[in-house]
Amino acid sequence: MNKIIRPILIACLGFLIGIIWGLYLKISIAFICILVVIICTLYIKSNFNLRSKILNKKIIKFFYKPIIILAIMSLIGDVYTKFCSNMYEQIYLSSEIEDLAIVISEEKQTEYKKVYTIKTIGKLENKKFILKINKNSKTSLKYGDVIKVKGEYESPSVARNYKGFDYSKYLKSKGIYGTIYSQDNNIKLVEYNQINILDKCINNARNAVITNSKKLIENTTISGLLIGILVGDTGYIDDKTQDDFKNSSLAHMLAVSGQHVAYIIIAINFALKVSKLGKIFGKIISICILIFFMLMTGLTPSVTRAGIMGILIILSSLFYRKSDIYTNLALSMLIILFFNPFAIFDVGLWLSYAGTLGIILFQRIINDLFTIKIQNVVLQKIIDFIKEMLVITIAAQIIIIPIMALNFNQISLMFWLSNVLASPIIAICIIYGFILIFISFIYFPLAQILAIPIELLINIIIIIAEKTANIPFANLLVTTPKTSFVIIYYIGLIILLYCKRENKKQYKIEKTVINNIKNMLKIIVVLMTIICIISYGIKIVDKKLCIFFIDVGQGDSTLIITRKGKKVLIDGGGSDSTYDVGKNVLLPYLLDRGIKKIDFAMISHFDSDHCLRSFYYYGKIDCKKCYYIKTNRKFRKL
Repeated sequence: MNKIIRPILIACLGFLIGIIWGLYLKISIAFICILVVIICTLYIKSNFNLRSKILNKKIIKFFYKPIIILAIMSLIGDVYTKFCSNMYEQIYLSSEIEDLAIVISEEKQTEYKKVYTIKTIGKLENKKFILKINKNSKTSLKYGDVIKVKGEYESPSVARNYKGFDYSKYLKSKGIYGTIYSQDNNIKLVEYNQINILDKCINNARNAVITNSKKLIENTTISGLLIGILVGDTGYIDDKTQDDFKNSSLAHMLAVSGQHVAYIIIAINFALKVSKLGKIFGKIISICILIFFMLMTGLTPSVTRAGIMGILIILSSLFYRKSDIYTNLALSMLIILFFNPFAIFDVGLWLSYAGTLGIILFQRIINDLFTIKIQNVVLQKIIDFIKEMLVITIAAQIIIIPIMALNFNQISLMFWLSNVLASPIIAICIIYGFILIFISFIYFPLAQILAIPIELLINIIIIIAEKTANIPFANLLVTTPKTSFVIIYYIGLIILLYCKRENKKQYKIEKTVINNIKNMLKIIVVLMTIICIISYGIKIVDKKLCIFFIDVGQGDSTLIITRKGKKVLIDGGGSDSTYDVGKNVLLPYLLDRGIKKIDFAMISHFDSDHCLRSFYYYGKIDCKKCYYIKTNRKFRKL
């Protein structure tokens, strides 16, 4: 495979461009693609050298072919995305759904409803919906049941505030078309257990892992974490624990990822080596187990990426071909987006690919900055192990930082500490957890005894997450960065990589630590200067009085930005015991607007739908003593 051209990488890039174009622009990309091809063709003809066949071949190979691939895949991505969007829009026009469907999830219960995921198999073929029925209903459906359902259809809501949560995009990323509300008399059971054998085995295996984890460990927090670590289901983990893992930059450990796939491949290879089966047969078995594991964990973007890349590596060794990491990465994304172009809205997809790309691109560069040599062999191995984890963590974070700031308004400053402490333990928990569950299927009493160590290990991880999350200044709360800033940031990284590559070509040696730091500082200074000039220029030009009415559900909230840049917040919506409007709506809205502090806060009156409890967190406003207060204090993270 040609490592310079990488046609699959170019095809993936083109398909990605087409999807983005199809999502955000109504006009077709066809005209642009045809125009680009014509211009490139004319350019090549004008520079065609009749005397040099080698030169002409290089021009066509390195310039013309990639442009053609990019144009074709962009057109395919655009057309395919518009076609899929049209399918959703047609369903959104419905007010009632009546069709045959099959239940493809276990029952989940909310405060008032029983919730199922169903897939239609009648007129609306292969469309996923969320089915909700009253909690007191006598109807209880099982995985694989075929039903005739009739109910009121509700299309998912779009973002109600500036850059707010878009439920329709979230459901599209999961391939779900909306929600059906139905009553008992509108649901008729047609057949029991009509799911295919493979799906049935996958569901039974997943349920067995969940059930046995709960039985082995009575502590719900620890058992929930074990389930999250093994199958990626975070539904059994309480909100506080999830927040601790998120704030300590350990949330990726609750999502099945490349680490899990790597350990599964190692375990399979070890088992096959012991069993003395042939290499070819062993690799085929490995591929089958990886596919089964991907399906069992729900085909989430992170595990799908890791699984596909793992399968491609095995296939390359099976056919005696050299595996190319960039091609594998591109092909896995191409497959994911082909099955669902709206997976582009999934933050997990971008975090998974960005983290992997960061490790590929920056691991060596960062590794060169940390050189520690001592004479003690044992101590040197420990230091090398810690250094490797630290380098991998930092390399991944370099690419991930803008994505975290865009989606979570948060940059972790202690990610290196939490990951270095928790990574070795989580590695043991993954391997030990799968072995424990396997033993529980064979002899449960023995598994109960063996569950004690893993309970202790998971408890240590919880403590690490909790302590590192609560370190002062562990997380930096930031306003949502501008798109221009993110683009400049990534351009800076590309320039840094290009400079290092060119330096290697010129001098045939690696850069020294001093040269690395100098070049990095130069790029940072230039970028920061550009950003400051652009930001300052925008502030000078934009001097309009702006009034924003914020959708906070039941209640009122208004933001006023004066011509002099003063920020005035009037009321803050309501808050109850189950949903904190201040934390989940108001604070993200202000950060999305680029506001991290307010100059004036006004409360019209002290009803719960105007003066919310979490209002006290913003600038420490004491609503009981003051009706009007001036503050320049920064917002504090809840």
